[in-house]
Amino acid sequence: MTIMIQLLAISLVIEGSLFLVKPQLIRSILEFWKQGTKFYFGALGALLFGIIFILNIQNAALPIVMVIFGIISLLKGTAIIFARKPILSFSERIIPNKPFSSRMLALGMIAIGILLFYSV
Repeated sequence: MTIMIQLLAISLVIEGSLFLVKPQLIRSILEFWKQGTKFYFGALGALLFGIIFILNIQNAALPIVMVIFGIISLLKGTAIIFARKPILSFSERIIPNKPFSSRMLALGMIAIGILLFYSV
């Protein structure tokens, strides 16, 4: 489980780095995930990682980080399943259109990835 969390952290850093270079990728990824059943696969992934975070509490260097990310992931997955339309409209409003805002979001992803990597 630790390896899965580290792989997720590395993928967040890589994805955030890509968004720093090409901020318009955020919109295209949003368009990809909101189509049909892909939306629910994202929810399933969030629920799965929430469970993995919670189960990894005993092995973590910073267990509070695992608890926080576990709870957030479980809530995210549940919200996506039961409130598709509000989540989609919220994501349309929250995803930045300006390159500066997209780059700030990318820096946040990189920071979260680094925090996850070192908290395991």
